[in-house]
Amino acid sequence: MSSVLITGTSKGIGRATAAELAQRGHRVVATARNPRTLDDLDVDQRLSLDVTDQASVQTAVEQAGEIDVLISNAGAIFTAAAEASPTAEIERLLAQNTVGAIRVVQAVLPQMRQRKKGRLLFVSSVAGRAVLPGSGAYSATKWALEAFAEALALELADFGIDVSLAEPGAVSSGALDDVLTYSLPDDPYAAQLARRSAPSGMISPERVAATLADLVERTTVPLRVPVGAWAERVIAARNAAPYDQPFSRPTSTSEFLVVLNIVIPDSADPAEVDRVRTAQGARVKELTAAGHVLRLWKPATDGTTIALCRATDETDLRAALDTLPTRKWHTLEVTELLPHPSDPS
Repeated sequence: MSSVLITGTSKGIGRATAAELAQRGHRVVATARNPRTLDDLDVDQRLSLDVTDQASVQTAVEQAGEIDVLISNAGAIFTAAAEASPTAEIERLLAQNTVGAIRVVQAVLPQMRQRKKGRLLFVSSVAGRAVLPGSGAYSATKWALEAFAEALALELADFGIDVSLAEPGAVSSGALDDVLTYSLPDDPYAAQLARRSAPSGMISPERVAATLADLVERTTVPLRVPVGAWAERVIAARNAAPYDQPFSRPTSTSEFLVVLNIVIPDSADPAEVDRVRTAQGARVKELTAAGHVLRLWKPATDGTTIALCRATDETDLRAALDTLPTRKWHTLEVTELLPHPSDPS
């Protein structure tokens, strides 16, 4: 089992990762600017750590003791056209998303080099590989993080320390629910930014956490790991596209009629059934808010549910549906996927 220090564990991906690794039996050091937000996390240590403060970072690393793996997760986001992005906010974003990550790495590396063993895992993003209008500042912090991580991979290979970047797309962590936004008076970019599609193939924090936990446990790790089918598709498209012109992600959408079958055996624990149904209901609400689910018809007696959905294509839709909670006894299968007819009834 490994000793893992995670930054930004008060919510979202960081919190889910701390819980996942603890459940797998690893020694977890959870950190956040306000350690009281970690009181209900069942981990080995809960420490105060602000990635923008050198003294805070140094103290936390000293208190953590031996660290086998660092998961650099702390980050922030805002949306604005480049012209409308306040330079002070760009500096704040860089300080947290990029320089903060560097600061923590510099604090843990001496002990890893001395042992000639260690692993650095960075939570990057699809935005670190492909840009959307309005995301220039956030993408810049992730592109910089990717360059920094790749340099580390080259520099640390001789010291037995490996490096990996997890690159999820949109994550249902709450960070995208009410994003800080800046605009100009009589915003000339309003129409352009309004054409941005809703986050596609949104995945849960738990999905990213499982990927990060797998990376902790692997013998060797790749430098870059897209997380989720949608992320894989966008990054593959970016890699295949020419680099002498801007890359545009697909924004047109189609409507589909989906039939879902949920089979719950009579032997299933009723309390577990209720928990999964509650989690699935919450996820459906997220998919509805993201524009994927347009309408649901009440389940039939055989457990069949019909949904009218919207996505860029079938792959995008399946990536979104893959995020619905499942259990061994709870199977969710798309049994029919057709272009939306004029009357779904």
